[in-house]
Amino acid sequence: MRVWIVSDGEIDKSAYIDEMFRMWGLALAETVGVEALQKPVPDDVAVVIADGNTADTHASALVAYARAGGCVVAFAPEGEFARQAGLDIQGQKENHCRLRLVRPAAGLRGQQLPIPGKVLTYACQDTPTVWGYVFELDRCNSESPAIIARPVGKGNLVVFSFDLPAGVSLLRQGDPALADRPTEGVPYPRPERFAVDVGGTEWGWTPCSDMLARLLVDVVRHYCESYGPMPMLWQLPDMAPAILLFSGDEDHRPVDLDFHEMHDVEAMGGTMTLYIVPHHTEMTPEIRREMEARGHTISVHPDITKYGDQPVQQQLQALRDEVELFIRTQGEGVRTIRNHALCWPGYMEMIRMWEEMGIRMSSNLASASLEPAESRDWRPYGQWGSALPSRFVGPDGDLINVWEQYVHMSDDGGFHPTSYYSAKLSSEQWEVLVERIFEDSTRFFHVPFCVVIHPCNYAEFSGPHARALMKAARRHNMPIWSIDRWCDFWEARDTYRLGEAEWNGTDLTFTVTGGTPCGGLSVILPPRHEGSTLGEVVINGRPASVFPARRFGKEAVHLPLAHEATTHHVVARYGSVTDGVTDGTV
Repeated sequence: MRVWIVSDGEIDKSAYIDEMFRMWGLALAETVGVEALQKPVPDDVAVVIADGNTADTHASALVAYARAGGCVVAFAPEGEFARQAGLDIQGQKENHCRLRLVRPAAGLRGQQLPIPGKVLTYACQDTPTVWGYVFELDRCNSESPAIIARPVGKGNLVVFSFDLPAGVSLLRQGDPALADRPTEGVPYPRPERFAVDVGGTEWGWTPCSDMLARLLVDVVRHYCESYGPMPMLWQLPDMAPAILLFSGDEDHRPVDLDFHEMHDVEAMGGTMTLYIVPHHTEMTPEIRREMEARGHTISVHPDITKYGDQPVQQQLQALRDEVELFIRTQGEGVRTIRNHALCWPGYMEMIRMWEEMGIRMSSNLASASLEPAESRDWRPYGQWGSALPSRFVGPDGDLINVWEQYVHMSDDGGFHPTSYYSAKLSSEQWEVLVERIFEDSTRFFHVPFCVVIHPCNYAEFSGPHARALMKAARRHNMPIWSIDRWCDFWEARDTYRLGEAEWNGTDLTFTVTGGTPCGGLSVILPPRHEGSTLGEVVINGRPASVFPARRFGKEAVHLPLAHEATTHHVVARYGSVTDGVTDGTV
């Protein structure tokens, strides 16, 4: 069982499609060049994914593969492939489009997802299977098929009427065409200036970019079912249903406030990352080592707000100087970073600089708007609609080797009692909202929730909110981790791939191979397949424990992997109902 992603074109989306798959743990995909389509596709390739232009150019070969029993997925084709799928093109939709699904999808319970970017209006020549429809917001009569499955021969052609990879990247990292705009209300550049306007606010309670990527995963999994049950890597450590990522920005304040907050985080079994301004801090290497011995991490919080009127290159140099000052004074490298006031000069220039400096994760995009001037409707995933980290993508489709971990609440934007940009939430109201967020996160989304709790604010007004947050995380069995610890897990997990997946009707065999040990990594398996129930599982020749759980509102089974090993040979045996899983639950 394999999935091919075809690499082709001036703007090659294959790497970003694979990034979306890696994010959700679909680790059976491999990228191939278009030359692979010039000969018969191997029988174990269940799905081939292609950009619309590629699908049109190579329609003959792709349709022949589908007729032989495979499935081809294409995004917004406009030529021969669309014609072979029985689609007529009637134009392109305007902005503010919504996707309305009519088939179940993981994590979604009727929510409509915003679709930025290219959206075509298709008319079907007959009545194919339709997974969903797309329409322009406030124009219901504009609705047309959005995901169309057309049987051909023994296989299927699946067409998205929109460019899903481009739409996901627009949601996650904004539009480069908007990067030259000034930031309203502040004298320095912030990232909200290039966030995409998708209209409305209702989508802000769903990590919609993550769910769009997951929708593609679900489509691929559906058409892989005849090849056997599909194993996937779980995206969270220790089989957790969700995770709370805890951080604070020191912001020129006394170090004793840092210890006060860290003590309370420790009391809840958690750790945090503290970001410090290197030219204005009481932090010393000795204090840092004391905090790290307690499980916390210290990283850099560059403050370049005074350079806001300077050219981008000068602002970037000021950022570099701040990082290098931190390294010199603290004797510590930098793996994660957040800029003071979320400053963001340029577009991807800063991220490319972080990549060159070896920084692995940025946490500089705040999903919950800190400046809700256009709406007083506070939403945890507003503005970027994202929760899981993924790499940034350049304009030509090249991946930048830096992940973005989105921030979902900052205490100054959520809890400050008088600030004009604060939602001014009481701790009692925050408890109500957190319960809703964590209920969704642990039952349906299974993503991180990341917060910034400034030590000075913690002492002054946000302590009750933060303690309520941590107590709720404990109730929902969510670990409380620092961003640096999360980065370590995510980087190690990213090295793992699934391979050699074969199904003989009763036994699913596959390998899990990684480049570095990854503590807390698990595989997730379907508990049933074609009437058979998962029973015995063997890893490297030894019986393994499995743990039933409910994920995305459905039954699933976790298979934890040994922390110290990087290669796992797995045999999962499916049999009668009475042979099913009996180990403990998570």
